[in-house]
Amino acid sequence: NVEIYIGKNDSGNKWFRLRTKYTDSDWMFYKKVELLGDNGIQIIIYPDYPEKKTENDSYGVTEWSDNNVDANDIVKLNDSKIIKFRFDGQYTYTYKMSKNQRKAFAEIVERYKTL
Repeated sequence: NVEIYIGKNDSGNKWFRLRTKYTDSDWMFYKKVELLGDNGIQIIIYPDYPEKKTENDSYGVTEWSDNNVDANDIVKLNDSKIIKFRFDGQYTYTYKMSKNQRKAFAEIVERYKTL
């Protein structure tokens, strides 16, 4: 699960944050998350404590993090037709954004531009 969101503080500074979450029966131990655009843009995030949290309970394993992301890179990434996310750690998992996810991503970036 990958979610991008925006904000603006009282002084007018805008920002992007990326929330990543992995849930399964086994650990992923992800050490980095990559956002890969077909236009050559690559954004690498190294989630670490205190931003990254882990939990192991009767429902399985959950690893999650909430990190700042460079706004200029996100705007450039939005020019891609295809965006992939890669969780990389003990194991690697890559997936391509669906059409609906891609549309939502573009809407968030456009909203960011109007703040």
